[in-house]
Formats: sequence, structure tokens, C-alpha cells
Amino acid sequence: MHDYSACGPQSTNDALGPPASGEPLASRIVAFWTRDYLAQPAALAALGALFAGYLTYLFLLGPAPSTLYGNDAFLYLDGGWRLLNGQAPNHDFYLSLGPIIYMVVAAGLRLAHNSASGLMIGFLSFGAVIAVFAFLISRPRMTAAGSILFSTFILLLCTAPMPLGAHSSLDLSYAMIYNRFGYGLLSILFVAQLLAPQKLAARARQEWFAGMVSGAILPVLFFLKISYFGVGAAFTLLTTLAFADLRTVRRLLATACGLVPITLAMLAFLRFDVGALGHDLADTIRARSARISHFGIADVFDPSTASLLALAVALCFLGLKDAGGRNRIWLSAAAIYTILAEALFVRTNSIHAYVFPLYAVFTFILLADLGNTLRTGQRISAAFAAALIVIGLSLMAQLFFDHIRSLALLTTYKTNTGLRAAAYRVEGEHLRSLAFYDRGDESDLARQENGRFYTAYLNDGIDLLKKYSTSSDIVASLSFHDPFPYALLRRPPRAGSTWLLLDNNISAGHMLSDARMFGDATVVMTPKYLPTTHATSDELLFREYGPYLLSHFTFVAESDHWRLYRRRE
Repeated sequence: MHDYSACGPQSTNDALGPPASGEPLASRIVAFWTRDYLAQPAALAALGALFAGYLTYLFLLGPAPSTLYGNDAFLYLDGGWRLLNGQAPNHDFYLSLGPIIYMVVAAGLRLAHNSASGLMIGFLSFGAVIAVFAFLISRPRMTAAGSILFSTFILLLCTAPMPLGAHSSLDLSYAMIYNRFGYGLLSILFVAQLLAPQKLAARARQEWFAGMVSGAILPVLFFLKISYFGVGAAFTLLTTLAFADLRTVRRLLATACGLVPITLAMLAFLRFDVGALGHDLADTIRARSARISHFGIADVFDPSTASLLALAVALCFLGLKDAGGRNRIWLSAAAIYTILAEALFVRTNSIHAYVFPLYAVFTFILLADLGNTLRTGQRISAAFAAALIVIGLSLMAQLFFDHIRSLALLTTYKTNTGLRAAAYRVEGEHLRSLAFYDRGDESDLARQENGRFYTAYLNDGIDLLKKYSTSSDIVASLSFHDPFPYALLRRPPRAGSTWLLLDNNISAGHMLSDARMFGDATVVMTPKYLPTTHATSDELLFREYGPYLLSHFTFVAESDHWRLYRRRE
């Protein structure tokens, strides 16, 4: 925590002092947590080499195969392809998710020469940047062990190829990866706001840097996903008010220096069409309002929640003994805010399970505060300090285990010859790097959105378009998503959205207008309804837009899974 009330000389001791004779293990644990492993350049170089090696390994493995939610890959590819074709989000097509994730994909596609490998390149690059900033912010604020573990956690969080939630470490998917990036950025913001640099000599420079990073993160969160921005902006405001006597004009100016340029750059990218941006956000909030209305603390109250609160309270009582007492008492309030934030994300992220990355982040903050206290040479029980360290690390163990296991699963799928041969693929040389696998029983609706069912579904539509349309045709799809412009590398329509799902990003009372749904499309594809998780939504879309479609387009042909319509002259 920010503790400017105790600005006296700090001890250079790495631990509590001489180990008590009856507590050798406790003293070793404390020494492990407080020793500065990164004081030598060689240690930093080794850490950098491991970081580069990890990224190189993932790059060489290539895009993660999909065993679940395979259609999400084409949501990202559609959005990235639209941006590469000069479209502006909100202005040219409806967008309920911020454009940042599609900008990342577009950059990856550009580097990969339009190959679907751009998914991996974009996501890996963005995750690596977040991890670097996690280290730069945490290094002066945490012990060396804490900074290394925190940065590793953020790196795994932002690069692990698995969905957050019930399927963690059991399936591979890029589904909802923007939630991972949101958590990563929010984690850096929490650390920057709650912890002060340890060294007084570098405090002014580090506070300036932290302010700029915090300011830059806020608009990135806004244009990534609005719920993360809401949590981050409110937290920044609360901590600024709580430490109003400690925050300087320099810190506020630094925050503005990070916030204003990024905001202006993003608005310029959106062609300053603030009206369209606000309209799309309002429609998204209406569509998600049913979920948010059921928000409650019971959503996240489980053993890990109780453990986090217990750890915060323990440090609160520790804080009553020294000059940082007020700041540590504030940690308990911040812990409650963290729990409420995760309750909101449970309702808005569709993760379907108790997965709380912010709990791990806040535990790092608590242990960093403990480490700072120990490094000042204050005489507290080594056994008590060691117990807090062990409890805190144990709270994070499961998340680390899940992420490492998912990487092992990725390696298996990428290196096992039998598994590689069992993959199903979509037609097109630029799509060969995408692999889809069957998983689940026959009654699982999500099974239709992956593996042989999904690839057959797309290949059937691609074959129909190749037979009855030309490369100059602009293809729209009256369905959950529109995979065909990118699959065929054709110009996408200035219409529709990267996905449309009732009560997810659109609501029955606020549908897109006919003009915005079809735009300049010359050909429209409509699916024959298979039993999927979005089949009901697809049927309602056709019911809403069918009259316009049938009056402005002519039926041309059909296949096993699709019908094709052409715009009338």
C-alpha cells in the first residue's frame, strides 16, 4: 500500500533478521520471500531469456487447436478482416465488444499475410506486452519473488490457450480471450494504484511511470470491454480519493498524459463517431441487463473468497502495530471491492464457473505489502509471516496449475501425430493452421460448433458460394456470425456485426435496422437450423429480417446447411 507516513530509512536486510532458533523453516520461508534475486544483471538476463524462450515455443507450436467453441475463432477473424479492409467499428458495423481485440487480430493477420496464424501472432504479442508491463510495474513495488511470480501469472493468464471457466485446462480454445487480456490489464492497474515503490530515491520517477501506465490502461480497457473499464475506473477514483493527501499533482498529470493520447488515438480510429459508439454500447448494455440484474455476492462466495478476506484481515491486524496501519486497514476494503468486481464479471463474462484471477492478483498485493514490512526490519513473528506467505501462495496454486496443464495439453495436441491427423479443417490454404476437434457427447449442443460438424457446416457454405457467386460479390450472413468474407478473402459487407446473439449482444426490442443489417451486401447466406446453442437466436433473426430479405433478395440455391439469396437489380 502507499505508505508515505513511514518515509524513514529502510533496512537493507533481506529478511527479518537472525532466524529464531526454534523457527528455522519459518525464517527460510521469510528469507525466500524477501531476498532480492534480481539484484544482479545476470539474473535479469536469465529471466528475459526464459521469457523469450517461452514466447518462441508458443510461436513455433502455432495457433491453438480448438476443442470447444470453435466458432469464436471466426468471430475474431471476421472483425480483423473488416479492419484490414478499411472498415471503422461502430461506424461501418455494429460492435458490442470494443475494437481492441480486433485491432490485435488485424495486426496479426497483416504480419501473417492474411493467414489464420495471425490469430496466434496477434494474441501472443498482446499478451507478451501486458506481461512486460506487469513486470515493470511490480518490480519496484514487490519483492523479487513476488514480482517474478506475479509477472509469470500474468503471462500465463494472457497466453494460455483455454477458456476461463468450467473448461479450464480440459479444453483448448481462443474463446473469450479478451477476458484474459482484461484481467491482465486490470491486474496491473490494481498493483499500480495500491502499492508504492519500495525505494524512496526512485519513488518520484516510478510514480510518474505508474501514473502514465494507469492512464493508458483505462482507455484500453474501455475499448476492450466496458465491464473491465467500469471496474478499473471506479477503483482508480476510489484509491485517488482514499489517498488524496498522498497523491501529488505529478501523479494526476502523469495519468492524464497516459489517458488523453490513447483516448484521442482510439477516437480517431473510430472516425470520431462518438454517437455510433454510444448507441452500440447502449444496445449492448440493454442486451446484458438481464444478467446484471441478478448480480449478487452469493455468486462468488466460496472458500477462496473467505480465504482472501481472512488474509486481508490478518494483514490488517499486523498493520495496527506500525505506521502503515491506516493503509493496511484499507486493504480489507479493497479486498471487498475485488470480490464485488469478480461477482460482476461472473455475471457478464459467461465463464460458468468459480474462476477469480483478481483474487490471485490481490493476494500478490497483500504479500507485497507484507514483504515491504519485513524488509523495513520491523520485528514481527517469523512464524506468523511465514504462515501468511504459505497461505497466500497456496491460494494461487490452483490457477498456476490449471494454466500450466493447459500448456501441456497444447503441446500434446501439437506434437502427437495421431491427434494432428484427427483434426478437422476448413477449406482454404490460409485456414490450414486452424484445427478443430470433436468433443462431448451427441446431446451436447456445443458439439455442433466445433470439430467435424462445424467444419462441414462452413465448408458446405463455402462450396455453395464458390458455385453460385463471384469474387466481386459481397457476402453477408443472416446468422450468429459471418465467416465467409474472410474464409473466401472477399471484401466484407459494411453491415451486420462480428456476431449476433439474442440477449447476449442484441435484444429483441433493439434490433439493428434493415439497412444496418444488410448494408451493401450483394449475396446473403441463411443457415438451415441445426441444434446449436444459438439456433433459437438464428430463428428469431430470420423472423425479424426475413420480410426484408425476401422482398429485396431472390433465392438462388441451397445446400445441405445453407440457402443463398442474391440482391435484386
